[in-house]
Amino acid sequence: MCNRSKHSQEIFNSAQKLAVFKAFSPYRPQQVSKTLLEYADFSEKKISWIISELFKYNEHDKYPLLQYFLNRYFPKLGLTAIHPKVMTEYSQIDVCVIDDKYVIIFENKIKGATFQHNQMARYIHWAETYNKGKEILIVIFSGPNTKNPEGNISTWRFPKQGFGSCKINNIQCKCDIQNKNVNESVCKDCISYEKYYNEKTEEYKGRTVLLKEDFAEWVKAANGIILSREYRMKSMMVQFADYLDSLFNTDTNAKLFNMEIRQYIEKNVLEGKTGLAGLNDLSQKINEVNELSKALTDIKKERINDFIEKRYHRMNHCYRKYKPKNWLPDKYECGIYIPYKSILLYVHICIIEETYAPAYGLYVEGATEEEINEINSKLPEGMTLAYWDKQSHGCLQISSEENVYEDFEKLAFILITLDM
Repeated sequence: MCNRSKHSQEIFNSAQKLAVFKAFSPYRPQQVSKTLLEYADFSEKKISWIISELFKYNEHDKYPLLQYFLNRYFPKLGLTAIHPKVMTEYSQIDVCVIDDKYVIIFENKIKGATFQHNQMARYIHWAETYNKGKEILIVIFSGPNTKNPEGNISTWRFPKQGFGSCKINNIQCKCDIQNKNVNESVCKDCISYEKYYNEKTEEYKGRTVLLKEDFAEWVKAANGIILSREYRMKSMMVQFADYLDSLFNTDTNAKLFNMEIRQYIEKNVLEGKTGLAGLNDLSQKINEVNELSKALTDIKKERINDFIEKRYHRMNHCYRKYKPKNWLPDKYECGIYIPYKSILLYVHICIIEETYAPAYGLYVEGATEEEINEINSKLPEGMTLAYWDKQSHGCLQISSEENVYEDFEKLAFILITLDM
């Protein structure tokens, strides 16, 4: 028993020292867990808008970001941004740039969307038809979950007989079937634009770019070009680069942070043992940590359950007619249902899972706007029903272990007398 206690104390000490080490690391995680773009769940269309805004940025009739992009991704062509017209969803192209000597077709697949049949061929055919003599540049922005980022064979073929002549579904044509006889019969009249993604074709080498995680570094570097007074653009670029790092899991700080933690553990916990020599100790420490973690989790649940159970028994004694409900163990809360017009007001006490602070609050489902306004007019100062989803509103107020039940009763009394 003493030996187990000693091991537990050693684990506590190691955990505390590691926590201090992590807190002072220059690579520790950001306090905001999500970027704004992640939180808003930006669509491909909105991300295309961001890219178009970067390309549109101009100073003194020059387009430094677009020029920087051309220099980085199409260096051998020696192109200059002169009079670029930057558009989104133009002729169904996600981002289209038309300038004096070139056209950029920017296809955004960052969310993993698949290519439609003949998609790139349709865009290239349009560009060649209406922009004769100009360089056609292809940019495919491929996300971490994009399957087959260059598409199928049909993605790069333009059927002269019409798109329905050999279409199988929204993604494939008959030429995608690996059958020589079928391919020769249905594809002989197609215009092939495979040269744009076939690296063996020297003439078209360097005219198609597949963007992936490297684009985040370009955005970061390009931010230095922007004048300081353009703070909105600079802020957007920081958020965009951070979003890309998060999406592709390329956050340098996160990798350095994990490396630091590993080195710290190997030095201070495993005492420098490496290879197979340290596996036995490592396995033993994992078991010890798991046992301690389980014991701590059980204690945490017992304390929360005890807190909720005591408040529930009081509710059950004082508010029996309002159908007290104890949500344990699925939820750390208990509450009562107060009828109001055609709806029920759920007044409850709970433990906030993120901080484990006690709180009391109100949840309403199916209320009209008029009913919400009436309820809000009676609520204590600082409490307002907020919109949660299509059918529900709610509010929470943090309290203390000593005062939360009294606060709950004050709120319940207001709502019980709402119709009086």
